[in-house]
Amino acid sequence: MKWPVGTEVTVTSSSGSTPTVRLHAGEKGTVVEVDQAPYPYIVELSTGSHLRFAENELESTAQTGDPVDHPDHYTWLPIEVIEITRHFDFVRGNALKYLLRAGRKGDALEDLRKARWYLNDEIRQLEKEETACGES
Repeated sequence: MKWPVGTEVTVTSSSGSTPTVRLHAGEKGTVVEVDQAPYPYIVELSTGSHLRFAENELESTAQTGDPVDHPDHYTWLPIEVIEITRHFDFVRGNALKYLLRAGRKGDALEDLRKARWYLNDEIRQLEKEETACGES
């Protein structure tokens, strides 16, 4: 077997992928069991879910992109995340950045909390401006 128990993997999607694989493409996890089933690799995803995958639906989580210029957690979409976020101001761009990388670099919950922090900050600023305009 290519992926022994304990191997850190990423779910990969291709044109013939099953809906489950397409749904979880880019998610990281750990191989927790291997058997002889058609989908022999049982992977615990970062969300805690245990799902079965075929060998060709997984790849090593070893960094493949440049960790500074093109880190993997920002290049999993057809367009790099910075190409999206640079069209927004700092606060909204950061919220998007954390949403788009959630679960691909470290703890998904932490990234979602960071995104929420930036969204809450933006809401507070807009409410202040709205209040200030109403007082004029």
